[in-house]
Amino acid sequence: MTGPNDDGSAAGESDSLISALNQVRVPLGNHTFIRKIIDGGGVKSFRANVEASKPHVIATRNDGESDLHIYYGYATRFASEEEVVRSSSLVDRLRRALLDGILDSHLPTHNL
Repeated sequence: MTGPNDDGSAAGESDSLISALNQVRVPLGNHTFIRKIIDGGGVKSFRANVEASKPHVIATRNDGESDLHIYYGYATRFASEEEVVRSSSLVDRLRRALLDGILDSHLPTHNL
């Protein structure tokens, strides 16, 4: 590795989503929920930014849009209002499915 990126992550470092979430201490109970939201979102790589004042996962997109920053309980840097609406709609559908017992997972620790 050649040194840190501007965002505090190691240059050239790429993690699996689960590895990155573990490194920034996102509770295990949230991993499946986050994976369901990220799947199909055009993300090509993940890296943990543990040096920031608020550690988070940086999700680099395939389409060149701004990287998503995934924190404990929220995410930032969505490309458009439409993307936020689409993601929040998915969150609502997942929450309903979890509450109805359709999915065999638990609600995230932060109780979205």
